[in-house]
Amino acid sequence: MIALLADLLQKAAPDEIAPLVYLMQGRLAPEYRQKEFGINEKSSLKAVAQAAGCAVEEAQRLFAEKGDAGLVAQDCLSRQPQMRLAEQACHRHVVAEVDRAH
Repeated sequence: MIALLADLLQKAAPDEIAPLVYLMQGRLAPEYRQKEFGINEKSSLKAVAQAAGCAVEEAQRLFAEKGDAGLVAQDCLSRQPQMRLAEQACHRHVVAEVDRAH
């Protein structure tokens, strides 16, 4: 895992490093700037399902099995063609959109 993260950071542009490190820590920003999003479990699973292109019912089933929305996202996304993921999975876009929404 450490080697993967180190490789990711080595390949990142200088302006990408801070957002990537925050994401690795499960944050979108420094702790002093952290915001509460108030997203409940049901809404977060709907968002995971929509982003991953799987049915909400499937995401809920996987959550009941795995108990972790991150693992549900990983499982659902692993079923998607790589090109589709590349179109959606830009961390800059994700951070900007979440920050803009709150």
